[in-house]
Amino acid sequence: MKVILKKLAALFVLVNLTSCVGYGAYASFTDLSDKKNDGTKPAEENCLNSTLEVNLLFEGEPVNFEYERIGLIESEGGIDSNDEDVLKELKARAKEKCCDMVIGVKKGKGQTEAGLLFITDFEKSHKYSTIIYSGIGVKRKVTTN
Repeated sequence: MKVILKKLAALFVLVNLTSCVGYGAYASFTDLSDKKNDGTKPAEENCLNSTLEVNLLFEGEPVNFEYERIGLIESEGGIDSNDEDVLKELKARAKEKCCDMVIGVKKGKGQTEAGLLFITDFEKSHKYSTIIYSGIGVKRKVTTN
């Protein structure tokens, strides 16, 4: 009986800890590559543990190199995120997708709601403004002379 109670208590704690929504920064990815996604596309590389460094080119900065377009990356801040946090998340998602550059990066604002999952009480959730950065993740093409 004690084992069952311990498991139920652990499940209750786990649900409560994971049910907080809207408080942390996150990034999303939309595939824009020219490669077909019909099984002929090669398996994704694992670049997270590599020394790959992701650079950012903001909207209006010239792009003076050839590149392969990988995808649209958007990073949205959490309740207490600042610009640095959101850009760090943008770069992390770009690295995860093996991009070495994010071009056309622009800043925006969003409105989101935070609270506890399954709690509908207005006092338990609230709306706040978020920072959003987005850009196109690319791989620079190597040119040989």
